[in-house]
Parts: sequence; structure tokens; C-alpha cells
Amino acid sequence: MVCSARRGHHGSALKRADAASKETVDTMARLRFLTVQFIDGTSRRFSFPEQADGAGVRQIKLASFFEDRQLIIESEAGLNVFPFENLKAVQLSSESGELDGVQIPPHAIRGATELT
Repeated sequence: MVCSARRGHHGSALKRADAASKETVDTMARLRFLTVQFIDGTSRRFSFPEQADGAGVRQIKLASFFEDRQLIIESEAGLNVFPFENLKAVQLSSESGELDGVQIPPHAIRGATELT
């Protein structure tokens, strides 16, 4: 009887471990990456989880980013505030279709493929 209880316990433990592993893979698949290049030639790279669900919320966040003229990133090291005047470029990864419905400036080029 003890053996069957242990067998059941190990089975549920394995199921929990498998579920946790799948959740980690799902989280990694949803990670976004940000590369910030500064005018002094240095750069920093960050990874972060999805920040907004839905085109409307993404639109508000994008508008706020351009209006505030600073990039604010909370990380394990603390709060990072980068004024636009110190930035040379900001590259943000996005999933396919993630920007559908988000209005970016009319002169922006969409659907480009970077060539090497």
C-alpha cells in the first residue's frame, strides 16, 4: 500500500515538473528583446515578458514612449531611465502580427526584412 501511494506521489510530482517545464518554455517563447544603442557607442540588451495584451494597450504604451522622450526599464538591477538625447537607436523584437492594429507614424515602413 505504501508503494502504490509513493508511485502515485511520484507520478503527480512528474506531472507537476512537466507542467512547470512547459510553462518555462511557453514563457521563453513569449520573451521580447530590446537592444539600446547609446550615442557614446555602447549598447545594452534586455529581455522581458510581454508587456501589453491587445492593440489598444500597445498603442497607448507606444504613444507614451514617444511623448515622454525617455526609455524607462525596470530590471533586476533597478530602475533605468534613458533620455532620448542619449540614445542612438532602440531595437525592439515583436512577434509576427503583434503590431497589427497599432498605429505607428505614417512614414514608418512595415513588413521589412533585414538583409545581411
